[in-house]
Order: sequence, then structure tokens, then C-alpha cells
Amino acid sequence: MTLLDVDSSLGVARLTFRASPGRAPAATPELMDELEAALEALGADGAVERLLLGSDSATAFLVSPPPATIPVQDADLLWEWVRRGRRTLCRLAELPFPTVACIEAPAVGAGFELALACSMRVMVRSATAGVGFLPHEGWMVPAWGGSVRLARRLGPTLAWELLRSAALVPSSLALRWGLADSLAEPGALESVAREVSARRPRWPLIDRWLWALPGGADLLIRRLEGRAGPLSGVERMLLDQVRRGLTWPFDEALEEEGRALVHLAASRFQE
Repeated sequence: MTLLDVDSSLGVARLTFRASPGRAPAATPELMDELEAALEALGADGAVERLLLGSDSATAFLVSPPPATIPVQDADLLWEWVRRGRRTLCRLAELPFPTVACIEAPAVGAGFELALACSMRVMVRSATAGVGFLPHEGWMVPAWGGSVRLARRLGPTLAWELLRSAALVPSSLALRWGLADSLAEPGALESVAREVSARRPRWPLIDRWLWALPGGADLLIRRLEGRAGPLSGVERMLLDQVRRGLTWPFDEALEEEGRALVHLAASRFQE
């Protein structure tokens, strides 16, 4: 069964995640295989000038894969799963033309990671559209570059707040924070996505001010620790991912994000 529709006309290509009966589109291994093949073909197509990614579902842009498809009890297979998904999103991020996530319904978990890998995000101005890392089986965390891209876009304070709270950020707040580059009225999403330009990330003033000081990265992390109080093991890991996302080379931060997930899975199944 095809999980992804590909269409191209007049220089604009569209990838649409297809929902199955009673289920939202999910980043299953099958869908990720189709997506990687489509991205490779589009990247080699010199006629493509912009790529729009959307969903035919009214309930979700894209969600994380079902837990049964994630090999959390086998470290080697989990590493392979992490690197496979990360490779696909890096291929998306490295395409030689603008890419736009068109979000009409919640983009959560892996769907949010995919949206962050796009050049831009356009969201429908409504209560149904939102982005975030919602709890997945009570402990699942970003594994395909989401924490790194989020920290670099929002700065440490907002990135940590979003990761720790596991809240869904509505479209109006996403625009204010810089997660959305534009909002569209219902029915006008594609027309806005065809014309939208990327907004430059703008961190909150306190983050910009402390970051400019000598040792600013450490000051910011200590400030977040002080405000948060005692941290759980998962919260400590997420805060470390924010720090690495800002201070480590991009590829190394991505690798460590995946390593942290594999370590977390191993520790949970050894309990």
C-alpha cells in the first residue's frame, strides 16, 4: 500500500502523507522508506523549485510510529532505526530547494521532527494545528535530530520548556516563537506555502544576552537547572541534549541524541 503521494507541477512538488482507515499517518519504516526514495528522486530533478509536505488526515500531520515497530529491546536494531530515520530527515534538510511543512493538524513526535527539518513551516490559523513532543509510551524522546534543531531555532529556554513540558504549541504561539514562518486561513494553506519566506530564528532576549557573555552557554544551562528544581533522569537527558545542540558540532550533537535514546531504552528494560 502506498503511504505517500508525490505530485509535481510548475516547479512545485508536493508530498502528501496518506492516512489509513481509522489511523493517522505515522512515520513507520514503510513510510520512511517511501519518503527517502521520493526525496532522492526529487533532489535529482532539476525542475523542482520548492517542495510542500502535507497530510490528507484531519487529525494529524504525521505522528510517531507505533511502539511495536520500534525495536526498543534490542540496542543494535534500535541504533539502526535511529540512524535510518535521522538519515532521511537529513536528506530532507539538505535538499537544494526550499521545503515547507504544511500543518493543518497536530505535528507531534516524529512529525514535529520532520517539520523542523524543513526549511519553513506554515500552519493553519486554528485550534487544531499545533506542534510538539507529546509523551510516547511514557518516555519516548526525540531521536532524529529534533532536540538539536529545536534548540538552535528557539534558544535554550524555550526549547527546554517545550521538551520538558511535552506540550502542544498552538499555531499562534508557534508563530510568535518562530516555529512557524507564517499562518494561513483554512483553505489557503498551499497558496501561502508556495510564497512563504523563511523567518530568521530570534531567541528570547535573556538567552541572547547571556549567550553573548563569556561562558554564556554554561550560565544559561545553570539558570535553567535552577528554575527547574530536581530533575528526573529523562529531564536531565533532555537538558543535556539542549546544551549539546547549541555547543557541539551539528553532526556530533545528532549522534549523541540518538545514543541517549538507545541508553534510555536499555536502562528502562533492565529495570
